[in-house]
Parts: sequence; C-alpha cells; structure tokens
Amino acid sequence: MIWKKPMSKPQVSKRDSKILYILLTATELYLKTGQPVGSKTFKEYERSNLSTATIRNYFSKLEAEGFLKKNHISGGRIPTDLAFRYYVDHCANCCPEELPESITHLLNQLPEESRNIVKDLQKASELLGEALQLPICFSSPRFENDAVTNVQLTQVDEQRVVVILSTEFGQVFTDTLWLPEAITSTSLKRIEDFLQKYIKKLPLPTEAISQKEEGLGMILYNEIVIRYLTHHCNFSEEDLYQTGLSKLLQYESFKDPDMLALGLSFFENRRHMSKLLDIGMHRDRPTAFIGSELSNIFGTPNPQCTVITTPYYMNRTPLGAFGVLGPMNLPYKEIYNTLLVFADKIKSSLTKSFYKFKLSFRRPCPSDPKLSNDPILLARYSSIQLLPPKETA
Repeated sequence: MIWKKPMSKPQVSKRDSKILYILLTATELYLKTGQPVGSKTFKEYERSNLSTATIRNYFSKLEAEGFLKKNHISGGRIPTDLAFRYYVDHCANCCPEELPESITHLLNQLPEESRNIVKDLQKASELLGEALQLPICFSSPRFENDAVTNVQLTQVDEQRVVVILSTEFGQVFTDTLWLPEAITSTSLKRIEDFLQKYIKKLPLPTEAISQKEEGLGMILYNEIVIRYLTHHCNFSEEDLYQTGLSKLLQYESFKDPDMLALGLSFFENRRHMSKLLDIGMHRDRPTAFIGSELSNIFGTPNPQCTVITTPYYMNRTPLGAFGVLGPMNLPYKEIYNTLLVFADKIKSSLTKSFYKFKLSFRRPCPSDPKLSNDPILLARYSSIQLLPPKETA
C-alpha cells in the first residue's frame, strides 16, 4: 500500500523567503519553549531588526494561510499541524547535525551481532526510548532457525501449571496446561530440573526422577512446543512490541487527563500502530504522521499527537520499523538525526547477524488449518523438535 500525505499545504510564495523564515523560526521557538509566540518574544529570540508591527503583520499572513493560530489567553500564536508539517519537511531536507553526547553514549550500547534477534531488538527499543525520552514501538517478522533454551514450570494448583518457554532468539511464550492428575510441587520441581538439563544436554539430575514423572515432563514439553509452534508458524500480521508509555507524562500536553486518554487510546490501538509501521517500513527515511494526518488516515478524531517511524534493514531488505510516539511539539530535528544514526547501527548489526548465523525470517500469512492441526507438519516447519514419547510406569 502506498500512502499519500492527506494534508496538502497551502501555497506560500517561494519568492517571499522572509515569511518562510518567520514560519520556521516561530515554529522552532514554540517547540523550544512550549509557549505561544508573540511578536516581542520572537524579536528578542531572533534579535531581529524587524519591528514588532512588521512581525505581527507576517504572523497575520501566516494565520490566514493556516500555519498559525491565535492563543486567546496570551495573544501569541501557536503553530498548526500544517506548520509542523512544513517544519518537519524542512528538517528532513537539512544536513544531519551532531547528536548530543548523552544520546551518542546510549546508541553506542546497541547490541552487536548475535542470535538473540528479538531480545536485541527489544533492548534497542529500550535504548532508543531512553535516548529520546519517548515511548517506542516496533514491528518484527518471525525469525527462523530458533531453538528452545529453557522451560520453567510454575504450579497454579494441584492440576494446573504455567509453562514458560524461552528460545535462543529471545522469544518468551507462556501458557497454562492441565495435568492428567494431581501432582506435588516437589515432583513438579524434579520434572522442571529434568527438562532443563535435557534441553541443554547436561547430565541428568542425580536426584531420582520416576519414569512416570519423566513421561509427564515430556508430555508437558511437547504440548507447550506444539502450542508455541502453532502461534509462531501461523500469524497474519507483524509482531508488535511497545515500551515506555509512561514517558508521555513528562510532556505538558499529556498532563491533561483527556489528552492523555486520547493519546493512549491511539497508541495502544494495535491496528493503527501496525498500519503506520507498515507504511514506515516501506519508506527509505523517517516518516512523521502529525495530528490531523492521523485522523485522516484512520477516520478518527484528531489524537493531537505525532508518530515518527523509521525502517530497519537487513542489508537492503526491510524487516520492520521503529515508531516514536509523542505530542506534536517534539524536538523533530534531534529525533530525525537520532533515528538516522539508530537505523544505520541496527542495519549493520542485523546484517552481520544474518550472515554469521545463517538466519532467515517469515512474513505474516493466513493460517493454514491443516498445518495448525498437525503436530508433525508444525515440527517440520521449525528447527524446534519434539521430545520422543516416554511410556509411563
């Protein structure tokens, strides 16, 4: 799907470079202070030789063109969605600036090549969120050639157990299984110890485990693996991860409960975020969706927020996209520059990992009922193997 910007910019004469300069400067001043921009404030900030009356005249022209709106309390002007769009497009075409040392330090901690792809991407999203002090989400395909590295068993009651399966790529899958009969916590611990050593090819536990417990352990393992493979092999959309939504509370606009609820309801809408990340994945640079642009795409009320996406690659192949979530008055220059450096580092790490460990991935596809109901076929589609059956005593 090719997304076209729904917001068309009113024509401002290119010959009038002064009014464009006034627009960019007023928008930048608003982004720095968060306060409406008056003619006197503008003159002091820019140390301009323009009179305040001339500045007000320019402001009136920009207001008539839909770029500024009046703040009735202070009398200053506030940039509209249209002004932010013009400012963002301008920033995107500027030469990248050097990042602050604090951000560079965090980006230098991004994971190097490894097999823990999902875990590394999750860590990368945490570091990016810490660098920008904003919530982050990202989309991801399913990575192949994974392997189970650990199984944990937690007893709910005598006949129910929560099984936690961890994989080499950093995937964690949990489910609740029913036991065929009641079992003690001591017996369950022996089964867990047996499975962990079996999976890691370590010497089996010296503490005696009965044939019945060993057989039950293999039944539990195979059941959770089949459920995991069903989930892993059949998926209709990219995996989506989110982190750091509480960071929104730092921003003045989200201290209003209604604004916070509006923003969170949009950010937590999986369909909305998946669509934006899919659009972003097929762009070759960061893409900003600002205010009313979001409502135009989804036919919803204006969420009064911004989503900025950037694709990440393995070599020249886009794997997914990262999204930065926040209010409309964001430090766009810094975010764009950070995302460019971040995406380049992620691309380098993923490319090395894919070639070094011979990794592959799968895109979403409709579920195959035959596949999802056949354990043997599921196992064939994965490097994760079932354990051989064990007769119980």
